[in-house]
Order: sequence, then C-alpha cells, then structure tokens
Amino acid sequence: MADEANALVRELASHTSPSDIAKRVREDHLKVSNAQVYNAWRTVVEAFWKRDQNQLVSAEKLLREYEEVVDVFTPTGIPADVEILCWGMKIIASRLQTHVIEVAMDATYNTNARQLELYAVMAEYDNAGFPLAYCLLSTTSAISPGKRKKSLTAFTACLRDAYNIHPEFTHVDKDLGEITALQSVWKDAKVSICWWHVDDAVGKRIRNSKLSTTPYKVKRAHHNFTFIALDFLPRVRADKAEYEGGKPDDEVSNDEEPLPPTQNPLRLIFKLKKAPPRKVDANGIPLLHLPRVDDIFYDNDEPEQPSEEGEGDGSEASDLEPWPAMGEKRKHTGNTDSRHFCPEELQSKVLSLMQQHSFRESFAHPLIPGFSAPTPDAICYWAIKQAYALCHKNDSPELWAYLWENWYRTKRWELWTRSSHSSIPRLRTTMISESHW
Repeated sequence: MADEANALVRELASHTSPSDIAKRVREDHLKVSNAQVYNAWRTVVEAFWKRDQNQLVSAEKLLREYEEVVDVFTPTGIPADVEILCWGMKIIASRLQTHVIEVAMDATYNTNARQLELYAVMAEYDNAGFPLAYCLLSTTSAISPGKRKKSLTAFTACLRDAYNIHPEFTHVDKDLGEITALQSVWKDAKVSICWWHVDDAVGKRIRNSKLSTTPYKVKRAHHNFTFIALDFLPRVRADKAEYEGGKPDDEVSNDEEPLPPTQNPLRLIFKLKKAPPRKVDANGIPLLHLPRVDDIFYDNDEPEQPSEEGEGDGSEASDLEPWPAMGEKRKHTGNTDSRHFCPEELQSKVLSLMQQHSFRESFAHPLIPGFSAPTPDAICYWAIKQAYALCHKNDSPELWAYLWENWYRTKRWELWTRSSHSSIPRLRTTMISESHW
C-alpha cells in the first residue's frame, strides 16, 4: 500500500474498527483492498498485545503488566499435560466478595486456532452480572484422567481463596465437569442447572425417535420409590453412551445383583434337574416305554383326516404365507413395533410437567405454601410419581428410563429443581454469562 494509506491505518488503529478503517482508506485509495487494510491493521495492533509466539505465554505476560487490575492465579493440582491460564478481576471481585450470593459459570469453545476453552465465573449483584475470573484451558493433547474436572476445580479454588468468595448458589449448564468442580470447591452451595439448558436438552431428546436410551437401573429406582414397577422396563438395548452432560461418577457403582462368578471364565456350567426314578416290573427289570406308531407321525391319537373341501390337496395351509422363490426375500407380514420414544402429543406434557417440578410455573417450594407438599422430600415424591404415572399411562418405558436416570433419580433431582434448597435463588438461567459472551 501507499505510505499515505499505511499512515492512515496507524492513526486510526487504536480506536477504529478494521471495517471503518477500510472505508476511510478506500475513499482516497481505490485500488487498496479490504484484505490489505486488515493485514496492515493487524500488524499495527499486534504491538499492543502480542508478547510471545506462544499464545498462552503471550497472554500471561500481557496480564502481568496490569497487576493493578487483575491477579494471575497459580493453580495447583493441574495435570502435567494440561495447558491453563487463569486470572481474577481484582477490582470487581475485591469489592463484591462479601455480597456474592449467586455465581454462574459458563464456557465458550474453539476461541481460536488452538481450540482453547474460555471459562468465566460471573457474580449476580443487584440484578446484573459482574465478571469475577476467567480461565483459558487447553486439554486437546492431554490424556490424564479427569483432566477437565481437576483443572476447573483448581481454577475455582483460586477464585474462592483469592477473594473469599462463598456463594449460596452456583448456576451452570448440564456439563458434569463444571458441576463436579463447583461441588468440590463450594461444598455448601446449591448447584442449579440452567432451566434453558434443561428445556433444550429434554426437548431435543423427546423429539428424537431413537428408542435406546440411558441404561436403566430398575432395582435402584424401585428401592427408592416402591410405586415404580420392576417390570416396567425398556424393550430395547440401552445406549451406554447416552448421558446428559456426560457419564456420572456414581454410575460406575453397580447396584444390581451381580451374577455368581465361575472358576473358569472359559467354561460353561449347566445345572440339570435330577431325573425321576425309572419304573420296574415285578422282577425288578426297568420298564421301557415305546410310543405308539401313530404318535410317531401324528400329534394326536388319531391321524388327521383330509377335509371334504380340500380332499388332501393342501388347502388346509392356505392361510400360511407361501415360501419365497429362489433369490427372493421373505416378506414379514406381522405387525412391526410402532412405538415412539415420546409420542408427539405427549411431548408438550413432559416439558410442562418438568417446568412445574423445577419451580418455573408451580412455585413448588417449602417457602411458598398452598401449591404442593410443604417439605422437600414430599415435593420430590409428588413430582416423581407424576412423571412416572405419565410415562406408565402412555406405555413409554424408554421415556421413563431417560427421565429417571438423567433428571429424577437421586443426585440428579437436586441439580435442576429449587425445592431441594431452603432458599430461593434469584437466577433461573446462566443468561448473565451468555450475554457476557
């Protein structure tokens, strides 16, 4: 580009967007393209923030130049193959530390060519969201078990310890890695899954026609609530990979009765019933029973006679489907399984019922009398019985297996409903984080 065009880019780079700069430059230099202006702008602004060729190293060096504004954390317990950079907003967090009642955690993925994950913890105060801390995380090349959970736990622990943040509620989407980290750091806080994410996840699944769903532990369900029938089971093989938010840690424990192990796993053991004693004659000789000749060829005592109309020409088999000719496939005339995971007319009822149970429409909470039972356990019983009755009445065992294992069973129910906590949070969603992005 001409020197005059480069000079104009340098003059406007600090306070003007690249698109506006391109318009200004092309007014006097028609042959200059937008790409040329963008490349020139990038070269100028890189001097403001680029400190190293490595992105995380460059970001850390830049943040440490602003120590009066931010605190660069040094998390502990991070797997060696994980790259992480986390920092706190010193001015905001230090002023809000005694006023934080609710926080929300969310992430945005694929932020750049290295596919870094960017996490933010937002505080709610006076109906507004304030950023407390951020974390840049890269686990793409890591193979350590529990890499995300350990990294996020270390990050949130730094936030807690640096600014004495102890919220009563933590809001999150259905990602179990984030949920586990928040539960580990703030053990007394109630984790609350964003209702928008619950509604979105359930809505997508019940509109999916696939019958196979989350593995269902019916004995555990019946043990907790005896009205759940042991024979109300999915009729298809379970999908072991289908868990909302990822496979839970408590799923590794098997509550079902294990089969007795064999001494040799390659050997099959058969248990046969003891044969009854054989009859003997007066001389003690065992009797041998021989079938009649007619029994060898016919099922009945008498041979079947041909009908008057058929005259033995095979007309008695006229109702049977003829065997296909060579090379043809046999047609199945039986009724196919026309069941649906969740019939269309049932979908709105499921979502409406879950809205009531989550407090969104029914205000089901011990602090609000008049609508439901007055205790958390009674509200839980009332809600689960309603959900089970809806599935049982509509003969949808696969739907019930999905709802129970992902939303209604122990340790899942308390994540998305408000009645399990003595107080009522102000936030229903993680929208303060979504709007922040």
